[in-house]
Amino acid sequence: MIPDYFNTVDVQALGRPARDSTVCFSIQRKSKISAARRLALKTKLLKTATVMLEDEKEQKKLKRETTLRERVPPLQLSGLSLQDLQALCKELHQKIDVVDEERYDSEVKVAKNNKEVFHSL
Repeated sequence: MIPDYFNTVDVQALGRPARDSTVCFSIQRKSKISAARRLALKTKLLKTATVMLEDEKEQKKLKRETTLRERVPPLQLSGLSLQDLQALCKELHQKIDVVDEERYDSEVKVAKNNKEVFHSL
């Protein structure tokens, strides 16, 4: 005899060979946590995640600023002649070109690697 909390299904209707005329499936159990408690926990989790995300953004911003201060000294433009300013501009343009080339090369490498990965799948 099959208890009431099991559903029965005709096996032949599923297209399988019939060993037994019924297959038993259990009904899902009730959750041990109430819906209100689950909602409260989700809300707390989302608030905590939001605070952590904001902290992480602030840390990244501070790290970026300190790195830029270390790598790029502030420009001293006062007291420079026109020729000195032009030389400084040429130097800055050369540095920008080098950085742009490196950025382009890295983008091409990433695109190539992504193409290889997705084609291998």
